[in-house]
Amino acid sequence: MKKYNIAVADMRIGEDIKATLPAYAESVVVLPQFKSLAEPVSAHPDMLMWHVGDSIVTYRSYKDIAAHAFRQLEEAGYRIICEDDPVSHLYPHDVALNCARVGKYLIANQKTVSKKVAELADIHGLSLLHTNQGYAKCSTVTVSDNAIITADESIYRLAAKNGIDALLIRQGEVRLDGYGYGFMGGASGVTDSHVLFTGNLSLHPDASEITAFCLKHGKAPVSLSRQPLYDYGTVMFL
Repeated sequence: MKKYNIAVADMRIGEDIKATLPAYAESVVVLPQFKSLAEPVSAHPDMLMWHVGDSIVTYRSYKDIAAHAFRQLEEAGYRIICEDDPVSHLYPHDVALNCARVGKYLIANQKTVSKKVAELADIHGLSLLHTNQGYAKCSTVTVSDNAIITADESIYRLAAKNGIDALLIRQGEVRLDGYGYGFMGGASGVTDSHVLFTGNLSLHPDASEITAFCLKHGKAPVSLSRQPLYDYGTVMFL
């Protein structure tokens, strides 16, 4: 099993989950809250950064707030690129970085995607697949370069149309305080050999289908907590 250099997580991630991450990454970088975003998602990695190669895009107005975290990432060899687009808690001004990279594709809303993300995607040869779902990364578990899990029917159809194997699961089985429900993409983190769930996967009504799909694509599903699945905005492994 490959051990990653860094796992990036919401500072509010459960202590039981945080304690398990060193088994998968040498260090854990936690993101502080960004008051421009809605409080429940204000420290979610998938709302605050996007990564490809050795580059990480974040909001310029957030970089100083999270200076310690980004210093750790820079020391690990990552280049921090700042996006100057306005950001607020009001949709669609909160989703510019919420994009799912799946192999050679970038699944994102072309109307809301960050200009910096779009430029980097083009440099890295990624083709943009447009979805009306602004919270594309929240909604997508990127199991592999050619496989995703989602509860969003539009993303499911988009993936199938472009040759990406996709599992459609039911909506509304992930907790996110302040909202009716969260997203499975935000309740997961993916390594080279595992799909990690920030909660107890067995409590999800589609657990057997999710388990089979992960194993089909060579990834072992792991529950990081005994608690119900909770959307912490993705655990990102770098």
